[in-house]
Amino acid sequence: MTEREIQNILFGWVTNKGHQLVVPNCGVNGWEADLLSVTAANFLNEYEIKTNKKDYNADFKKSKHRYLKSETKGRRQWSRPNCFWFVLDFVGARDIVVPDYAGLITIDHDLLRPVVRKPAPKIHVEPIGERTREYLERGLMYRYWKARIRRKRTQ
Repeated sequence: MTEREIQNILFGWVTNKGHQLVVPNCGVNGWEADLLSVTAANFLNEYEIKTNKKDYNADFKKSKHRYLKSETKGRRQWSRPNCFWFVLDFVGARDIVVPDYAGLITIDHDLLRPVVRKPAPKIHVEPIGERTREYLERGLMYRYWKARIRRKRTQ
């Protein structure tokens, strides 16, 4: 499966759970997330999608993992997701040991749905602020209009 196909599956899953905003390939935490979702209570979930073990292992070289597992408190809390998930789709993914700060989801190819293998713990309990939510919404608006204008030019 491609990252985009997995994003589509996750979109259906989180919207069925009541998440009100779902944004693919977005940089809101200082790095690009494969998918972000915001719950009705304004809690931010980040989903890191990996389709092979090599890419999964390489991800830990990124500085974001030091930041995700740190004990940052106070004003900097908002810049981390409330929950961080690895979404893995490769042979052996269900047996991967993920860090304490992350949850694990694999994809059931028969039912085309996510399967939670390890629930993601709360990294912190501060909801995102209005500015962060507006940033995500504004980004989606610009993406929509760019795609719409581009599509019209090609017709």
